[in-house]
Amino acid sequence: MSGYRIGRLLTTGGMADLFLAHDAHGHEVVLKRVREHLQDEAELLEMFAREASIAAHLRHPNIVEVLDVGEIDGLPYLAMPRLDGCDLRAAPRLAPREACIVGAYVANGLAYAHSAVDETGALLGLVHRDVSPSNIFVTTAGEVKLLDFGIAKTNRFATATGLIRGKAGYMAPEQVAGLAVDARTDLFALGVVLWELVAGRPLWAAVTETGIARAVTEQSAPSLHHSCPEAAGDLAKLVAQLLAKFATGRPSTAQSVAETLAALAGHYGSSDPQPELTRAVF
Repeated sequence: MSGYRIGRLLTTGGMADLFLAHDAHGHEVVLKRVREHLQDEAELLEMFAREASIAAHLRHPNIVEVLDVGEIDGLPYLAMPRLDGCDLRAAPRLAPREACIVGAYVANGLAYAHSAVDETGALLGLVHRDVSPSNIFVTTAGEVKLLDFGIAKTNRFATATGLIRGKAGYMAPEQVAGLAVDARTDLFALGVVLWELVAGRPLWAAVTETGIARAVTEQSAPSLHHSCPEAAGDLAKLVAQLLAKFATGRPSTAQSVAETLAALAGHYGSSDPQPELTRAVF
């Protein structure tokens, strides 16, 4: 027995369902449980187990915490805190300051994840590979949480070269090509998120995944300041660096990106960032 009382279905994904539930103490949690019809899909179960293994090593304010893992009726689950808020798919177009705040928090979470170690102290070599609006959650208190390490790459769980995982519109060129990925691959995805938050529209104009993949590998991203003159200068320059076609042209660490974005947010205003962000998103 899991000790959880499962309530209503919150949302359904390709691999798992999210349920509102209560733990043995009556506290609300969210259960992410493999969908019933997929219980015999070995690869998906392995991905879910990988997410649980990775989550066990991650404790950071900008990464959603996994409270518990186990099985219910033979289906594996993750238990997470119930968060009030929304992911960035529901967010409106943000002013440069608020976009910088979101980006700085996400980059802080990525910096921690990229440097995470296992129980022996060995570097995990973690790359999220799915940094996108649906996996960035903003709470009503103004907290920003990175979600879903289900397709993350680590030194423990390496994906075969040529196998592509991720959302087409947020993948770096090397990811689209099925080549080796590293921390800078996540920074490219963060660059796409920032561009879209400020511009208020998708970065790549193509409609199909094939068209988007071609655009990612063959086209240069339009400058952010053309869509938002307020973002001209250092913010547009940073986003352009994040969207460099070759990883060597991008910033080398998420920590440096977090520091730059925090400084840029300060240039746009000096008020407390969390209430400011709450007003902008909600």
